[in-house]
Amino acid sequence: MSKEGFQSLMRKMEEFARANDRISVPERRRAVISLYRRLRCELAGEAKTGVRETGGSASIRILAKDGLIACDESDALLKLMAMANLLCVKRVGNQIQMDLWFRCWEWKKRT
Repeated sequence: MSKEGFQSLMRKMEEFARANDRISVPERRRAVISLYRRLRCELAGEAKTGVRETGGSASIRILAKDGLIACDESDALLKLMAMANLLCVKRVGNQIQMDLWFRCWEWKKRT
């Protein structure tokens, strides 16, 4: 991206921030945490999991053997994957690491 393109993007982002308010959506955070708790039960002993909440968002990391990520045994995992705003999957040694990020806010136009 050129310097001019970057500056134009930054101006648009500043205009958007001035015209909108970031509104917290606690129901979404609660839904993510509830599904995470189910996920831990469904994958107990099969995967390492962790959750982190920061600044209006939640992140979940799952580290598991290859076949587990592709299975249908965890309804909570499938629901979390569908809800995630960002999903990153990568190989770590002989395991698969899945990072899911959830935005727990929405933008509302200022009146």
